[in-house]
Amino acid sequence: MVTMLDLSWIYLLVCAVSLTYALPNGGHLARKTFSRQPDPSPYRASSSRDDDSVLEIRMPGVAPREDDAYYCMSRAVPVKELYITNFEALAEGSVAHHILLFGCQNPYSHQTDAWECTSACDPHDSSSILFAWAKNAPPTHVPEGVGFEIGDNTNVQYLVMQIHYKDRFPLSADPDHSGLRLTVTLERQKYMAGIYLFSDSYHEIPGGAQAVHVDMACPYPGPAQLYPFAFRVHAHTLGKVISGYMQNDSSTWHLIGKGNPQWPQAFYPSESNLVIKKGDILAARCTFDSSARKRKTFMGSTHLDEMCNFYMMYYTDATQGKSYFGCQNNQSDELTETLPADSDQPLPPNPLLEDIAHGHQRKVDLAKGWPNAVLTIGQIGGMATDSKGQIHIFHRADRVWGHETFDHSNVFQGNEAISKNTILVLDVNGNIVKQWGANRFYLPHGLSIDTNDNLWLTDVALHQVMRISNGATEPDLVLGVPLKPGSDTTHFCKPADVAVLQNGEFYVADGYCNARIMHFDKTGQLLKQWGEPSQAVMIDSYPPPSTFDLVHSVTLLESRSEVCVADRGNGRLQCFSLEGEFLRQMHPPQIKGGYFAVQYNPSKDVLYLINGPDAYNRDIQCQGFTLNPETGAILQTWSPSKGFSQPHDLAVDPHGGSIYVGELSSKVWKFTISQEAIQGYPSVHKKGSAAHPPAASVDAGVDLSVDDEIERATEEEASFGASLVIGALLIVPVVLVVAITLFLRLRKRGTFANLLNGKGCKQNRRFNLGNLLLTSDHKGFNRVRTTDDCHHDELEHLNSDDSEVEEFSAATVEQKA
Repeated sequence: MVTMLDLSWIYLLVCAVSLTYALPNGGHLARKTFSRQPDPSPYRASSSRDDDSVLEIRMPGVAPREDDAYYCMSRAVPVKELYITNFEALAEGSVAHHILLFGCQNPYSHQTDAWECTSACDPHDSSSILFAWAKNAPPTHVPEGVGFEIGDNTNVQYLVMQIHYKDRFPLSADPDHSGLRLTVTLERQKYMAGIYLFSDSYHEIPGGAQAVHVDMACPYPGPAQLYPFAFRVHAHTLGKVISGYMQNDSSTWHLIGKGNPQWPQAFYPSESNLVIKKGDILAARCTFDSSARKRKTFMGSTHLDEMCNFYMMYYTDATQGKSYFGCQNNQSDELTETLPADSDQPLPPNPLLEDIAHGHQRKVDLAKGWPNAVLTIGQIGGMATDSKGQIHIFHRADRVWGHETFDHSNVFQGNEAISKNTILVLDVNGNIVKQWGANRFYLPHGLSIDTNDNLWLTDVALHQVMRISNGATEPDLVLGVPLKPGSDTTHFCKPADVAVLQNGEFYVADGYCNARIMHFDKTGQLLKQWGEPSQAVMIDSYPPPSTFDLVHSVTLLESRSEVCVADRGNGRLQCFSLEGEFLRQMHPPQIKGGYFAVQYNPSKDVLYLINGPDAYNRDIQCQGFTLNPETGAILQTWSPSKGFSQPHDLAVDPHGGSIYVGELSSKVWKFTISQEAIQGYPSVHKKGSAAHPPAASVDAGVDLSVDDEIERATEEEASFGASLVIGALLIVPVVLVVAITLFLRLRKRGTFANLLNGKGCKQNRRFNLGNLLLTSDHKGFNRVRTTDDCHHDELEHLNSDDSEVEEFSAATVEQKA
């Protein structure tokens, strides 16, 4: 179609009408493109499909007692026809070394429980690989209109998840509940997704060699054309770079993708627009460096062996295409000898990706030399930052919460407010801005600041929640009866925390003796409450959802319409809708003890959590954790070099660049989030595109348009007669409009100059990769607390003073710093 500069409204009107009648689907163009660059955030998982459902497959609780153990878990496809559109691992690389998802006609075993396995599918039936994950890779999102078809109409009637555990579990370790979360839809997808796996099983890698090539090459058997949109590489510790190529009639090698197997082993976007046709040669090269190893290394299934895999994810025709192909070993030495000279050149170093893959701590760093001022403060109850980035600290001065602070009815045993200042304000450099709050508070605990810089405070001795407007020193809203604990709608009992929505509604964590969350409107009228004490455990060794054992902290994920709660005594996070509907709980096994405080960072879409000792274990390693808000996967841990001693609360600045932690030992820490971490998952490849109906797009000046050849290939099965009809219908209005436009311009300008311009405009739909990972192991719960007995008195405990298995073959086989 011709595009003209300043094209007249007549042209647009006539063409729109013509296209509406000429094209199927009410005039939607049968083409669209999508970007293959990873989503800049590794933590967000989203989908634009309205009818999506979630299907989870998890290990029921396994505890391998041998190294290099493989366990499988099967699940029958629940309906006749489903399409998988997203994959997310609920696992952590330090526990699950890799995960494979197989599509089987029949599983190797029909056990309802997990079984130790060398094979996932019945070897007498057909099988395929649908997904692979390792090294803390983020979620994989396939393009719209593309899906992995499973169900009765296919050979995939069972999903079998296989997990390799490189290390045996200690006898004291909790069992593992790692798994996969699949986004599925009943809506039939226009294109079939598939995996093309290149693998080698017989090569040996000599010791002391710097660049050993292992090549694989096969002709594509057809029949339907393939459109690659993502790739993944997999090797053990010797693997340096893996590259995949295709060669067509021109005898030119075209790069499909090039990856570093020491990075998160995700599906990264393909480099260029490619169409793979029957007879084209496909090849992959793994390059190993064994210069530091004396022994010979074999391809095999243990972490002492090596492996070489290149996965190509593609889409193809939904009726004539196949969803799985394999190319094992090298079928053409002559061809692979001509692979590009830079095929074995490593990618540039990327410390962030390497750290994510290995779980290292680089994203959050301690701010050295902070604060500038010498601070004289007491036990820190709460902290929050205002819009200027100033940190407000709510502390207890010389008052200590001890055994005799409350009686058995939770009534405070004092009769005077704290005579010293209890609120300290510091600027971003740690200089004192002001101090106030003397003779007002009895036992400070929670502090929050809303978007209008109003302060919200809780006093566990007063059993009250209060709001102090920006710039004021006296509250303009007070809820609760002073010094009177209770459990009805007008009383609190040691309320712990407050979180405020932008519209003024707020949530109270009530808290130490009442196991509930209370939702109020902006005037303080109760809208809803939910929660009850934890009294029993479920099959997963945790109490039921919406029950609590000391509700200690609450945070809002307003962009997600969620509220998340630190269920301190039960050692877990619980997340709810804003209306109180339970959504999920998170309790990674690496986080021991009580969950003391949680805060959401909206600019990074992550949760920050601090843990602390509980009544049954004083030797907890106290740390800060960065978590995926959807899965609870640990993205990073952070703490001072000697760790925290008594962390109690945390705060995040409004721009998301700093984290503050306050301790009961009167210590305040500041951590900065590096620029690398702010940028999230980096783009490791150039932008690319592929054919995909129905809208065209452009992204940041990069041409993402579909090659005419790809467009024709996508639509080549349409009848020639239909094409003629559409063409005829389009020609008449085009010619007519061109003639009218030429006439108008000639009369106005008297010239044909600058009449035509071939500039186009497109819109982009993205292919996303995102993180990680949850190992859903569990622990028991502690009794309901009526005092702060995690420390018994919040101060008592001061005195108590590389490699990876072959996936494919093994599966088939002071305070002044």
